Amino acid sequence: MWIGIEYAYPEAAPTFRDSGATSAKPYPDLGAWNAVQPQEDGAYRWGPIDRFVKAFQEAGFRHLTLMLRDESPWASVDPPKPPIHRGDTTVKPEYEADFSAYVQAYVERYDADGTDDMPGLLYPVLLYGFEPEFSTYVPGDAESYIHMAGLAYAAVKRANPEAQMMNAALLLATIFDAYPTADEVARRLADPDPRVFDKSPADIALVLDHPELFDILDVHALADYTEIIPTVAWLRQEMARRGYDRPIWIGDTWGGTTLNGYGPASCPGGPNTSILAYPATEADRCEVAAALSALADSKDPDHDEAIRWIRAESAAGTVRKIMVAAGEGLAGINMGNVEDWEPLMLLTLGGAGTSPWQGMLDRNMLTKTLIGIRPSFYALQQVATLLKESTRVERVAGYDEKTYVYAVELADGRSAYVVWADVGLWLPGQPMPTRPVRLTIPGASGADVEWTITEGDTPRRESLPLTQNVVELHVGSAPAFLYPVDGSS
Repeated sequence: MWIGIEYAYPEAAPTFRDSGATSAKPYPDLGAWNAVQPQEDGAYRWGPIDRFVKAFQEAGFRHLTLMLRDESPWASVDPPKPPIHRGDTTVKPEYEADFSAYVQAYVERYDADGTDDMPGLLYPVLLYGFEPEFSTYVPGDAESYIHMAGLAYAAVKRANPEAQMMNAALLLATIFDAYPTADEVARRLADPDPRVFDKSPADIALVLDHPELFDILDVHALADYTEIIPTVAWLRQEMARRGYDRPIWIGDTWGGTTLNGYGPASCPGGPNTSILAYPATEADRCEVAAALSALADSKDPDHDEAIRWIRAESAAGTVRKIMVAAGEGLAGINMGNVEDWEPLMLLTLGGAGTSPWQGMLDRNMLTKTLIGIRPSFYALQQVATLLKESTRVERVAGYDEKTYVYAVELADGRSAYVVWADVGLWLPGQPMPTRPVRLTIPGASGADVEWTITEGDTPRRESLPLTQNVVELHVGSAPAFLYPVDGSS
């Protein structure tokens, strides 16, 4: 499985050289048509994309994902004018050939075939997404997206038959959170929240009806990690029902729980209030609002505690999401965020949840100069190092749905385990709840435990004895890495 980083920028490449990540993806507007060719009949401007590709390839990244977008100030049927006018980026028929030429030139520049390549290109770029997300990011209708995707896919393959294209990522938040039954999933799909589902379930079905337009199925996981397993199961079921299969890639996610979205974090709530994300419920609304307020206000007496909490939660969640993705056999997962999103910290009044504070790096916002490295970077390093040596990852059966035990088979014949429990909501100033989990490890005399790095840069380690091949440890939201000690040694 490819472990990627999301919302990456060139200055971050040297730092992520040793992160364990093997793929990188930039901000989605980097290669948009309006950025590459802002004027009709104008020359292509590849400089920003070249700089990204060069930085990460020189840092050892052999795999990159680049984004294609059809927005154009001169070719779109109704160019957007954010934030007041959404518009429609679908290309006018008379400019479709120009759009196809942009896509073909884009893929050709990074295919490493020796023709019209970027100077200094080290490896071919083989994965492209067409539009970042099937939501408000695609302001036109679903039928128009399918038409444009057909043009993009054909141009990608003309430039490089080995290149692959992903769909605009499906966003299914609120459908699969909180361990829903099949009946509950059906009910939610029948009556989705329009704030999340700018594109309806019928629009999503239309994308799934056209497997000839994507080689990899992209989905975004912007809610809690617990949505991943049922989301993947549903997508595979829908593909099987249509008679095909595609690898699945989580193209965008971040580690920690989001808590709140689609509106200010208000207390009390009202008829047009925000959506609380699992594990938070309406009963937690005021506590969630207080936590997000403390994150945003540096003068809040609880600010420092809130920052420590989100650093820990983001690190723990990074391990959780990557392990679940590996256990589900996904093709890849892109972890955000590389940096904080300062503009969203105050402007959204908590409407972006915790995401603005989930940067793995502390850097100068303007110059991108590195200031420090956060625990989530080291947690990424921990889990990526383990999975790099793995040959198989499987969730161990026999536990309840809120206990997560993953067995990892290593190339040298050894095994390791990653264990945590869904213990519900925990917020700044609260101790993380834990509960006992017993694990049977045949032939072992003990277990060396390495805890996810949630503060600083070094994991806490301990050794635990086994009693009749059983080890017991108390786990909560922060995963434990267990390495059995051979009983014969």
